[in-house]
Amino acid sequence: MLAKRTPLPPPPRPPEAVPQQPEGRSFTRLIDGYFTAFGQQPAPIVPRATVVGRSLVFVTAIMCFLASLALGTAWAVHSAAKSWTIDAGREVTVQVKPVDGLDAENQLSQTLRIIGNTRGVLKAKVLSQEENAKILEPWLGAGLDLGELPVPRLIALELDPIASPDLPALATVLARGVPGVTLDDHRAWQAQIRSVSGWLEMAAFLVLVLMLGATVAIIVFATRSAMAGNRDIVDVLHLVGARHSFIAREFQRHFLILGLKGGFIGGMAAALLFIAARTVGARISAPVTGEKFGALVESLSIGWAGYAGIAGIIAGLAVLAALSSRATVFRYLREID
Repeated sequence: MLAKRTPLPPPPRPPEAVPQQPEGRSFTRLIDGYFTAFGQQPAPIVPRATVVGRSLVFVTAIMCFLASLALGTAWAVHSAAKSWTIDAGREVTVQVKPVDGLDAENQLSQTLRIIGNTRGVLKAKVLSQEENAKILEPWLGAGLDLGELPVPRLIALELDPIASPDLPALATVLARGVPGVTLDDHRAWQAQIRSVSGWLEMAAFLVLVLMLGATVAIIVFATRSAMAGNRDIVDVLHLVGARHSFIAREFQRHFLILGLKGGFIGGMAAALLFIAARTVGARISAPVTGEKFGALVESLSIGWAGYAGIAGIIAGLAVLAALSSRATVFRYLREID
């Protein structure tokens, strides 16, 4: 007789998966996810998520932000100074000072006749007494009667940018032909603008160099720290005959990614700050002062060249981080040989 078979119990049901709450999105996670696949390897020698790595990204972002601010400010000052000097070079001012015993209107007409016979002068505009009063208003106040003061009459000359006149010769002819007439070509003002612009550009360049030097020092310190934390792995690789270039390449790739992360965050923050400053400045100045101040705000913007410079700083910091870590690793490996 065959024995009765006991039916097997049904297999246990797998536990129901507990729905996981979606992780909150943040700017840091977004940047990490963007750079995760860059140079990814199955088993990297240098761990990615470390306190030193996060601190390095934070410090690199600050350094890139400050360096981008310095570069953008220097470029904006250079562009504004160049625009102002070009505009000032296209216009000169003739002053007709009152002289005892001479009719002011006769002086003015003789001056206009000499200017009209000069080649290279496109336009000559005599400023009215109301316009002179507006020019002197910041110093002498509003409602000033210039008829009681010996204020010189001003003539604004617009020069031909292609065939400009001989200004020293014109100044000599005016001084000899009409007493009390002088020509101001704004050379002193242009020289002051160039001087201030040059000093500001030099200061920005020094700040940029200091930022890059501080970044190199931080990268070297971080590389030393990473090698100290992974010394066993580095020593084993060194003992089994791994090439120095292989070990250095691992650290180089790691710090290149960290430099790109920090540089991208800092550079984007600086670019957004420049865009916001220009937008706010344009909105504030347009209804108040009109087109002239709007042109001033436009000249102070960094333009596409400035943004390209910020992108160059981001790439330069990343490359600098990679090369600094590579040189540090080679120096360490030569010491333990």
